[in-house]
Amino acid sequence: MATTVLDIVKDLYNSLESQRDTKLKDFLEEQCRLAPGTIKGLFDGTETKFPTKKKLAKGFSSLPECGTIEPEWFDASSVAEFHKLREAHKSAVTKIEIEVPLVADSTLLGKIAGFYVIYRYAFDISNGGTEVSRELVVLESDGKRLKFTVYYRVTGEDEKTDPLVYEGTASVVGGSVMAIGVSTAPRLSDRQPVARVRCLLFPHTVQKEKPENDRDLKFGILTSTRIEEHEPCSACIVMFRVNDPIKNLKEYCDKIAVVRQWEDFKDSDFGQFKEKTWIHNAMEILMKNVPRHDDCYEDKVLRLHLGRFKTIRSKILHETRTTKGLRAPWTFNGMRYLMRQDDGDREECA
Repeated sequence: MATTVLDIVKDLYNSLESQRDTKLKDFLEEQCRLAPGTIKGLFDGTETKFPTKKKLAKGFSSLPECGTIEPEWFDASSVAEFHKLREAHKSAVTKIEIEVPLVADSTLLGKIAGFYVIYRYAFDISNGGTEVSRELVVLESDGKRLKFTVYYRVTGEDEKTDPLVYEGTASVVGGSVMAIGVSTAPRLSDRQPVARVRCLLFPHTVQKEKPENDRDLKFGILTSTRIEEHEPCSACIVMFRVNDPIKNLKEYCDKIAVVRQWEDFKDSDFGQFKEKTWIHNAMEILMKNVPRHDDCYEDKVLRLHLGRFKTIRSKILHETRTTKGLRAPWTFNGMRYLMRQDDGDREECA
């Protein structure tokens, strides 16, 4: 007899010490938010829809003793295969737990949440430090906290491989957004898995009088370690919000997450701006974030120069909003162009 979703659910449920005094149907209704009709379908063996598996995964994953459960695992051909998937996930992912402040202002979280194409100098370098990492940062709000996900590749990795992923949590702390995530990636030298942590800080409000600017372009500091030698390092990042819907997230991530020479990005992502030379220099100023140095003041620490950022940001956003035919991958036209690149159709999008 073939294994059903219910067989897996029952086995998983019976392993939970915290649910000893709860009936399975009550658990499915209260913890997994399943409707009575859906629960009946599960017990009849007729309910196999993905949204139901997604709710089951979310319900079980919310229990600390259960750990992460992915919706796709309920498609396993047997209970044993289901547990093999769980164990493989545990061995592949390193997790850290921190207490993150709840945010009373859900409207603020909604303004911060979104997809961001980011640029920064790469931590692992091979050509004199000129490589830039372009990544996709995703901040998803549940009304109280933010889920933090980053899709990236490391220097020297084949772009045909799947992007790597940092996963974690984020929240508003004072005037900043703090995000922390963990990723496990294969080291290029010996292909051994290396776990790393990443912390991102950026101000959520720089110009109260221009909320649309705060929404569309952010500036932050990213701290992590190099994958080969684990030296701690930091980089300043420029974050462009993707304001248009992403139709195919997997394909978009695959094309966004690359490490290339800055000269390549100057042409591919910033080559269509009317003031492109100024844009190129401005991006370098932000990514390098060179400390101020004059006769009366010298910075001793790496910090964000927000006054300089506000001035630069205003012009970059003005150029973005007024220039047609951009190939910047966070713009509508640029997204269309990017998704066509491997199809032999590189004609300018109207």
